[in-house]
Amino acid sequence: MANGKNSFVGDANAWHIHHNDHIKYHNGARVNVSGRTQTQVLEKLREKYPNLDDLTDKSGWSACKTWMDNNLGD
Repeated sequence: MANGKNSFVGDANAWHIHHNDHIKYHNGARVNVSGRTQTQVLEKLREKYPNLDDLTDKSGWSACKTWMDNNLGD
């Protein structure tokens, strides 16, 4: 699901990461990943999406989570 040099990960219509820079759900609030640990990114996502753990639409989430596991420290 990557395009070019890992410039896009996930599902364009759901969870996705652009240019190794930020993660978004649909066209909602973005969370920058640059300079943050995975824990910090997940904290910010939970601020913006309080029901993050209960979302039924997980499209693209697995790819984003794998990317975060491989690219962001804890």
